[in-house]
Amino acid sequence: MDEPLRIDLDQIADGEGLASLGEALKSAMDDEGKGWMLLSKKWLGGKAADAITEALADFDLLDAIAGAWAGVEEIASRGDPAKYPQKRASRLRLGKHVVEIDLKPQMEIAVGGWTSAPIALTIPLTATIEAVELRIKQGFITAIGGGICDLGIEIKRGDAVLVDKRSLKKFDLPGDHRFKPPGIDIRPQQFRHLAGQASTYGPV
Repeated sequence: MDEPLRIDLDQIADGEGLASLGEALKSAMDDEGKGWMLLSKKWLGGKAADAITEALADFDLLDAIAGAWAGVEEIASRGDPAKYPQKRASRLRLGKHVVEIDLKPQMEIAVGGWTSAPIALTIPLTATIEAVELRIKQGFITAIGGGICDLGIEIKRGDAVLVDKRSLKKFDLPGDHRFKPPGIDIRPQQFRHLAGQASTYGPV
């Protein structure tokens, strides 16, 4: 298994970015009472950034993207052992496409002896991917190779946008990334009990 691909928040974690995030969060929390107006924008933005960073710390982008591929009919059909009984890995090259993933972290604000109710945030990630090759063996995506990913991020509380949608980074995907064995399950549901695997991913 290769190292997971993580996400950082360099573009919004500087002082100006934190203040903007805090100001937007204050506006979004107007319905929670006047006490929010007393909090420093930069301090509040830092708390939000901490919650977002914690949510991303255990998030593996490549696992999530591959899980989304498992919900695409054209790819999932390769997991049918009746149609693809081969024991050797097959290769499938994908054209340019978009994968959307929603993360939903929660944060709390503590001031003195007071702690806020949990504040739910939503982080929509948009990965525009091109020229990636999948390796599929016996119903599992076992590895990917090559390709380019342009990763976009937005941060929201309910319908209120805290950080406008923007490109977080554009980067080359690993030339040979192998998933934890047996890989990402793309088999039809009736075959999944055979290996004790369960799909925990949504569609694209």
